[in-house]
Amino acid sequence: MLSRQTPPLPYEAAAFDLVYATSVFTHMTEEPLKAWLAELARVVRPGGLALLSFFDEKIPAAAEFADRLAADGFLIRQRGAEGSNLLCGYMTAEGFARRAAPAWRLVETIPSDVSGVGQAMAVFRRIDA
Repeated sequence: MLSRQTPPLPYEAAAFDLVYATSVFTHMTEEPLKAWLAELARVVRPGGLALLSFFDEKIPAAAEFADRLAADGFLIRQRGAEGSNLLCGYMTAEGFARRAAPAWRLVETIPSDVSGVGQAMAVFRRIDA
């Protein structure tokens, strides 16, 4: 799992056309999240894609802190060990896009209430370096 190790990955720059991570960015605080987005940008070729899941504001548990989440676009609901299910981080699509910039551009999001996987899905395109 990405969040239980630290960058860099053992791959050359621009080695992949596509990367995906499910239920990974949901269990990170902000600084490791940004570090991993930067590392994924390093290993994905310009124009390549990343499919990443995240807890969004549409997850029922987010209702109790929707205002705080909307204010910053990122919120840790439950603290625990980095990378474990005890840590629960939530983001808005806009908040995710801000944290992924400047290396990634958000192409599309599928909210958690329609994704069919219990988490929102974000498709990012690697911006030409």
